[in-house]
Amino acid sequence: MLTDLHLFDFYVPYILLGLSLLLCWVSKKAAIVFFAAALGVGYWFGNLKQECFLALPVLTAFALALRYTSYKSLRFLAHLGFSALAFGLFFHKIPGFNNFKVFDGTQVCGACAPLTMYLNFEGGIIAFLLLTTIIPLAKSGKDWTQIFQTASFWLILCVFALMAAATYIGYVKFDMKFPPQTYVFALNNLILVCIAEEAFFRGYIQKYLTSFCTRYQFPKLLALAIASILFGFRHLAGGPAFIGLSAIAGLFYGAAYMKTGRIEASIITHFGLNLIHFLFFSYPFLIH
Repeated sequence: MLTDLHLFDFYVPYILLGLSLLLCWVSKKAAIVFFAAALGVGYWFGNLKQECFLALPVLTAFALALRYTSYKSLRFLAHLGFSALAFGLFFHKIPGFNNFKVFDGTQVCGACAPLTMYLNFEGGIIAFLLLTTIIPLAKSGKDWTQIFQTASFWLILCVFALMAAATYIGYVKFDMKFPPQTYVFALNNLILVCIAEEAFFRGYIQKYLTSFCTRYQFPKLLALAIASILFGFRHLAGGPAFIGLSAIAGLFYGAAYMKTGRIEASIITHFGLNLIHFLFFSYPFLIH
């Protein structure tokens, strides 16, 4: 992993990548410029290697096919290809990424397990392609009002349900804190974690599963359940408890998305829970 470059060199590619994602809500042309810059600077600084540029055009082609192709057979192949590559990226199975390790065994509180955190390019790439091709984004004030109202409701329910369950099984305990790592954690978690995961699991998987269920007269809750289970297994490295809690959290994120049809609602719910977990409970989990 990267360990011996100047800190500014570490962060520049991820700053550009993060800006490219945020600019999707403002100007997709500007977002594309910043995304291209992130790839170029990432390659220059060694975050990206030649191997990853073999997968990127293929993933882009699949995303564009989903956006523009109406032929069922081609769309089916595009879904298979995009999903396979996206999961490969999320699980770090696609070579060519040299992600920056921000925290390495850092303890944010006395009873907390050591925290290791990377800035991951892979999730940002997936999110960028989805945000610029197939996911409709909120524009009007009316949209954002509905989004915040719905997200607030599901966030409150999610915090009470998840933190109660996690506390009951001894996974976390109440531990209010504001460690110096908070700002970096929050920015990374919002942009490269929550936006990336919600774009894929809600804006892509749940969206198309819901369309499938509607077409074949299955309940839409089936799409919510499947997307949440897949989201749980996205956290396979965290162990059984984390998988289960993540799947349950996915139900709340998915409910916020299902109610509004907007990933912004699920992003806010997801980020709100993660930030509350970080600031008010053992993070990532309690040491026994």
